Amino acid sequence: MESTLLEPTLYVVKAMAILDNDGNRILAKVCPDLVSFNEDIC
Repeated sequence: MESTLLEPTLYVVKAMAILDNDGNRILAKVCPDLVSFNEDIC
């Protein structure tokens, strides 16, 4: 059995949206800079 390591990535989530069943936005949050990433929920 060979073990393979996955390549690391630098993907960052900067925005999130929660939609209802009809596609209407319920909540959206955007964190434009990485400095605020360390604060409470941007």
